[in-house]
Amino acid sequence: MKTNFFLNGFSSKLISWFDKNKRDLPWRATTDPYKIWISEIMLQQTRVEAVIEYFNRWVKKWPTINDLALASENDVMNAWQGLGYYSRARNILKTAQLVQTNFGGKFPDDIKEIITFPGIGRYTAGAIASIAFGKREAIVDGNVARVYARIFERSEIINEAKSQDFYYQVANDLLPQKKLSSFNQGLMELGALICVPQNPRCQVCPVTKFCNANLNNTTDLYPIRKKSPKTEMIQRLVILLEKKDQVFMVQRTTKGVFHGMWELPGFSYAKDKLKPADIPSHVYENLHIKGKITRKLKEFSHTFTKYKETVLVYSFTPENLNIQLAGQWVTFEKAKKLPMGSVQKKIINYVFSLKV
Repeated sequence: MKTNFFLNGFSSKLISWFDKNKRDLPWRATTDPYKIWISEIMLQQTRVEAVIEYFNRWVKKWPTINDLALASENDVMNAWQGLGYYSRARNILKTAQLVQTNFGGKFPDDIKEIITFPGIGRYTAGAIASIAFGKREAIVDGNVARVYARIFERSEIINEAKSQDFYYQVANDLLPQKKLSSFNQGLMELGALICVPQNPRCQVCPVTKFCNANLNNTTDLYPIRKKSPKTEMIQRLVILLEKKDQVFMVQRTTKGVFHGMWELPGFSYAKDKLKPADIPSHVYENLHIKGKITRKLKEFSHTFTKYKETVLVYSFTPENLNIQLAGQWVTFEKAKKLPMGSVQKKIINYVFSLKV
């Protein structure tokens, strides 16, 4: 797609605007590929404001990729708590170890090598290559695709994988010869602050004269998105098993969002099939623990990926403290330090608050 003739001056306008108006973010004060990589992974599905604190703590704990390569998975998962999508943290550790082993601790500058690392896709590889190394590589995330969909009034669905090649072609056509980092970051910043999904701020857009949607008053029609799948409602029963100052914890072994995370024993259930009187039999059927419920402690709810989960927490007295379920007894203080999902952390903190 030939676009340069139409957008003569587009890149210089965008770069000038970005250089004057960019947000003061900690990962923008460096060209260290390690720090840029960490920030890009953290920013996936997470607000910029929330990432700043995590990023600063992370690079203070592990200033270099070599420091990170020596970390334990448990430490990495703990540092990631609250960001969600925990496979990202495991992939970060794997990548750090690969860089240490295969590249002598030096992050490669070739996008063909960068994209082979676990958890690094086309966008992240392009961001690292262009921002850290000044490589002439395009990047396309949701913000960038939205900008281009409006500029060219394109009907390609921006959140469909098959549209990625089209938007990458546009992005490649528009890459300037110089200041690749400012150009790519400027596109992302424009989409994040000005060309937002709803009520875009066209009146202050630095490249509004290049935008067909603005010229034709069709901004509200673009971009075209595929509707997100309907949120699925699920329920989970969690039991608190205690002895003296200890609580019984298990580690999630099934594949999924919370793989490898620690939690109180529990299981999912059909909402219309669980009554308090039936809980002991369900606990035995699913967890192989005989006993009785002591009391209902609290009900929690949270949303992750496409699910909204309601979690019922019951105090449970087992017939035998020699639990056959794979797990371990730990003190409440240790339990609070284990890597776990946000709702499990809330449960542990709530239970701990009852003890003090």
